[in-house]
Amino acid sequence: SFGYFHVALYLLDAEHGEVVLHAFAGGYPAALLAGYRQAVNVGMIGHAAQQGETLLANDVTQEPRYFNFLPDGEKVRSELCVPIAHGQHIIGVLDVQHVERGAFGLDDVQAMETLAVQIGIAIQNAELFEETRQHVAELTALQEINLQIGASLDISIVLETIAQNALKLVGADDVRIFLYDSVKDEFVLGVALQEDGRHT
Repeated sequence: SFGYFHVALYLLDAEHGEVVLHAFAGGYPAALLAGYRQAVNVGMIGHAAQQGETLLANDVTQEPRYFNFLPDGEKVRSELCVPIAHGQHIIGVLDVQHVERGAFGLDDVQAMETLAVQIGIAIQNAELFEETRQHVAELTALQEINLQIGASLDISIVLETIAQNALKLVGADDVRIFLYDSVKDEFVLGVALQEDGRHT
């Protein structure tokens, strides 16, 4: 809506020292951008992620940190990279590009920095929501297991309930529960359940 050529949202993959493209809009074909990643020591995007500071180049030919990774990038003349923070930690970069030199003014910088703050809050809220959802799912599963244990004397039904809930909670392909036979001093398979509900 600002009339920019390209806008992209990168999130930081600290484990691999990379920024990963998660969302974009504008002039580049989606097929060229799908799955794009780059090291944090590369380009203006990497600089913003590494240093945690806004970087503006109104003439990319004069910016040594500018990095063109796409053929259509040749038409880009201005780039603005704004870090996205989560508290004190940098979690991503908002990257904006334009085909004209001198395209970005102070208003653009302030608008994108404000947007980056809002994105950081949205990501934090999404993470908190997911953590809460997972916690509720775990408590629900434990409650179901407790109810089944209290209501049934059939060990096979209890094991089945535990296996079903374990599959849902961890997203596993299959779950196997072994019981210890103290007489034979060995473990015996009590239940084996696959993700599709089949027993193995």
